[in-house]
Amino acid sequence: ITSGEFNVGDAIKVLPSGKQSTIKEIVTFDGNLARAEVGQAVTFTLSSEIDISRGDVIVPANSAATVSNRIQAKLVWMHEAPLVLGKSYNIKLSSKKTTAVVTQIEHTIDVNTLQQGHADTLQLNEIAIVTLELTGNVLADEYKVNQETGSFILIDRLSNLTVAAGMIEHVL
Repeated sequence: ITSGEFNVGDAIKVLPSGKQSTIKEIVTFDGNLARAEVGQAVTFTLSSEIDISRGDVIVPANSAATVSNRIQAKLVWMHEAPLVLGKSYNIKLSSKKTTAVVTQIEHTIDVNTLQQGHADTLQLNEIAIVTLELTGNVLADEYKVNQETGSFILIDRLSNLTVAAGMIEHVL
């Protein structure tokens, strides 16, 4: 559990699919619980059978959690090969993996002066505000709201190396 709490009998929603059910049991290695909270590793048994895949997120049914395939983020480029606009990268957001493309560099940020600049690419250790389009919908929050669902890494699809780390500024 990364935020909030869950109780037996709570209505839940699975994102990004939006399917709903009710918590029948909260199971742990030490036995069943009536309530689970932040930091606990638990298994939910649901009252109805729904498909939940790796990377899906369980939230309260009345949650206003945001699902989108476009985000604006602060990105730190961490690889010697420069960022290529329009190139597909793997993105890992929480435990969800999908593909992302950086479609626009809004502006760079000079770490010494905090001045904004223009760039068509990012070099090693450069920081910028960028727009990303993902191939699938993901649960995403602004980093300032939830660090767990508001941060991500970009991975080169050929070398499997982490090339960037990001913090979501806005869900578009």
